Amino acid sequence: MRKIRRIDYQEFKKIYVRYMTVDFPKAERRPLFLIKRSFKKGFYEAYVYEENDQLLGYAGLIYMADKSYALLDYFAVMKEQRSTGVGSEFLTLLRDSISVNGLIIESENPDAADAEDEKAVRNRRIAFYQRNGAIDSGTEGHFFGVCFCLLWLPKDNAPMPSEVGEITLNIYKQTMRNWQARKYLSYNGKGKER
Repeated sequence: MRKIRRIDYQEFKKIYVRYMTVDFPKAERRPLFLIKRSFKKGFYEAYVYEENDQLLGYAGLIYMADKSYALLDYFAVMKEQRSTGVGSEFLTLLRDSISVNGLIIESENPDAADAEDEKAVRNRRIAFYQRNGAIDSGTEGHFFGVCFCLLWLPKDNAPMPSEVGEITLNIYKQTMRNWQARKYLSYNGKGKER
């Protein structure tokens, strides 16, 4: 039987070391000590999707302090499970398991890709999220030198907030120092550019 399960920091750390270092490029991996700090402050949660104790996928979320929104920090399906529907099942169960208005999803902007094959991969990721109910917010985030499209995945048909970029910045700011946020974070699109 397939199930979603919330995990603690120690279990997340094992996944980070064993899988995330392979599944995500270094530029997209948040340092483990920052994730640990966010776990301790109550901003971070991690989940696994399993079948008979076999890992099918994993996810990490960063919450707003008031828990009204969450940023999908990491979402991955094990290589052998990709293109089987597991990702859609997991994303739906994840959204339905948490008490937020919706998830903000960062997906690398296809227009910022260096090569056509990378652009195709990025377009497929965005299409995956959109097939599963995500809406393009029209906001582009620039976080740590990477350009992302910000998507909105509502829970229970919650309307998309008017300031997806600002909410995303505020979520990030909880996890870092003010000077880091000013230096490495910005957005444009809906709302004013920062």
